[in-house]
Amino acid sequence: MFGPNTEGHAEFIHHHFIGKYIKSNTYDKTYDEYLKEVKYALEKRQLIDDLTDAESISIQTEMLIYLKIWESDIFIKKFWQITNLINNNAYDWHFNLANSSRSSNFSRDEIIRKKIRNAFKDILPQLYQSFKKAYNKQIRNAIAHSQYSILGRHIQIHNYIEADPYSKLKVLSFDDWIDIFHETLVIYTLYHDFLDIVNTNYGKIALNNEGYFPIRVSREDPIQEVQYVPVYYREFFKDWHWQPSN
Repeated sequence: MFGPNTEGHAEFIHHHFIGKYIKSNTYDKTYDEYLKEVKYALEKRQLIDDLTDAESISIQTEMLIYLKIWESDIFIKKFWQITNLINNNAYDWHFNLANSSRSSNFSRDEIIRKKIRNAFKDILPQLYQSFKKAYNKQIRNAIAHSQYSILGRHIQIHNYIEADPYSKLKVLSFDDWIDIFHETLVIYTLYHDFLDIVNTNYGKIALNNEGYFPIRVSREDPIQEVQYVPVYYREFFKDWHWQPSN
């Protein structure tokens, strides 16, 4: 299979959904101005309740987006391949996230934290810190299993486990959530921008090389071998194909 396949089409529809939400849910006041509006005063109690309720609904939509990003197979797979690149490893053509998550070695969470995030620590420290700020296993699981409630401008996290070092969170303020969500959107946006730039750059190289670019395919079966296969760039669609365009 060459092309977006089902995962690529899924990524497109989720990217479209996230973009629509961001474009249609931008507040026309600064955050400091908003905080002044929701500062408690008896005479504007109804206004505060209405604003807080609207913020709560918006945050629960953001939670869905957060889950869409950190549970996305293709998002995790592409970052896995980026870690291979920065560590001078070959592209892993046989990596299967579903199988990896069910293996005895690494869960999906451990792939994100240990195999991806930690690979950035020394080489791309800013990206490492960004992952630390944005990704939280306990929050992800609380959203996935509806283990939270909202009181005022605070999110009560219900999956606290005293003995689990990754489940120590009991309460998350709306302010803290905003930082986590925005950091996630920064990663997600720059991830798409980066891959678009890579695609464009290799497209330019292909156009100067009779329309194709050779890619290295490392096979494990039926025999172990490395092949160099030409793929052809279609400038109009900005995509690639095994065969040249007629």
